[in-house]
Amino acid sequence: METVCQINFNFMNWREEVLAERVLRGFLLACCDQVKMTLISSSSVSLYITRRIHPKELSKFFSKNDLAEENSHFWIFNLTENVKDFINQATLFLNGRRNIFHGFSDPHFLKDGKAVGIMLGEKILNLRIPDIEKKELAEKGVYTDSPFI
Repeated sequence: METVCQINFNFMNWREEVLAERVLRGFLLACCDQVKMTLISSSSVSLYITRRIHPKELSKFFSKNDLAEENSHFWIFNLTENVKDFINQATLFLNGRRNIFHGFSDPHFLKDGKAVGIMLGEKILNLRIPDIEKKELAEKGVYTDSPFI
């Protein structure tokens, strides 16, 4: 049976957040085959103070095999080892301190074209996973039933 659940990182302490983010990032990178990144407007991008990677600069980091689709609203990356390594240098939280995905928002982790996980800018992760995977995440200390849904 498949479950739709939510994880709200805003109500976790720092240690819980770090553990959950690491476990979930590993889970999503292992089970998904693509990540869809929504482009944000240049006016939103200019609000960032620290140096981050702008979408136009990504060609330095990715090969043509890494990019599955590109248009004016979003980019879809194949989760090749190159892209997984890049994501592991960053964080799922696009407004987090370690985020380097400047110019993107709300990554959608896809498997066979269907969303498995959608990370919202508000530090909320929506998951669509089988009950067995939900149980496996709980055994690793990540509980998927947020009381604040």
